[in-house]
Amino acid sequence: MKKFKSFQSFTDEVSKDDSLRAELISDPEAALNRVKIEDKWVYRMAIWFLGIVVMIVVVGTLFVYKDGDTPEFLIALASTAMGAIAGLISQNS
Repeated sequence: MKKFKSFQSFTDEVSKDDSLRAELISDPEAALNRVKIEDKWVYRMAIWFLGIVVMIVVVGTLFVYKDGDTPEFLIALASTAMGAIAGLISQNS
């Protein structure tokens, strides 16, 4: 299985390698199943964004709702963001 850092590097390799181009033409599904594109930046940005959402909700809740009456939508928002982070991390491992 060939690994590529981005889709652009994959297309560059296809333009250079005649055997890979012929393989893509003859059986595209099998050829693409053997290719793995490792673009980690999308996952990193998603995890950072979701982590920031969790931190904003937690810190904001601590400052605004000191008496313990936290609205359920804030709890749901933080829980959903944490679940999404867990899903992204387990998918990439």
